[in-house]
Amino acid sequence: MNSLPYSIDDLYWFVLIAEAGSLSAAARRYDIAKSTLSNRLSRLESILEIKLLNRNTNASSLTDAGKLFLKEISPIFQQIETVTHDLTNLEMQPKGGIRIAASGTFGKLVVLPLIAKFLREYPQIEIDIDLNDKKVDLIAEGFDFAIRIGHLTDSNLYAQHVGSVRRILCTSPHYAEIYGIPNEPEELQTHRLISHNRTVTKIKLLQEQQVKIIQTHSRLTVTPSEHALAAVQADLGIAAVAEIQVATLLAQKQLIHVLPDWHLSQEDVFIVTPSRQYRTLALRLCLDFLKQEIPKQINYLKMS
Repeated sequence: MNSLPYSIDDLYWFVLIAEAGSLSAAARRYDIAKSTLSNRLSRLESILEIKLLNRNTNASSLTDAGKLFLKEISPIFQQIETVTHDLTNLEMQPKGGIRIAASGTFGKLVVLPLIAKFLREYPQIEIDIDLNDKKVDLIAEGFDFAIRIGHLTDSNLYAQHVGSVRRILCTSPHYAEIYGIPNEPEELQTHRLISHNRTVTKIKLLQEQQVKIIQTHSRLTVTPSEHALAAVQADLGIAAVAEIQVATLLAQKQLIHVLPDWHLSQEDVFIVTPSRQYRTLALRLCLDFLKQEIPKQINYLKMS
């Protein structure tokens, strides 16, 4: 018997509204009238005698009380959903489709080998993976999650850190034979540089307590970023390439590590999802698998 003065449904809709970011966004996501959601939220606020959401025509945000309330009740609904779906799938083989987005280089070297292993373990799961340096809109384009590298700008996504990677400066032995290689960061300005982003005009290099920002001009821009390595191998210059992409080539002396005592900033790797709410058994298994295996694959490639 429910002795609470409010409906559990109203609590649940508050969580969904908060995670969607606004009443309008929740109405679109769950195909329900905005007025219905607004009435439910107002009823809950009236019973609690607390304002949970600041709202106006263009935007909405949680009050301090709303943030605290969400933090306390959200895990309860997550646990209920998890238990419900686990019971539903208790006697079923995990199956269904999963859509993933990842950058080209990282996706090819780290994610794809792991996905192949995952699919062998779960033959009834199907995966659609988009390997592209372009950042996709997870919700609008229907992705279950993405693997992103670097600073995250979308605060509406739920992110979990799974590792870190870095780029290093490399060139070919033939280029080094003809043009030499820089001994100091400032000497990069006199060399032929290859970029994967035409808007980047500076390189930030670090060494212990020193930081040097070098103004650069690239004679060649190659996109997507994974193809910058091909330009380096074609003796076209010096490029910042993924360390996991070139570790083996460096060990085989097919490439030269330029300015090895200096390094570029490390970039964090995240798995980002639109929400922590409703996740199928197949999706949860895939997320758990990748969270465990991505760090191992990164270390394996660095040591190759």
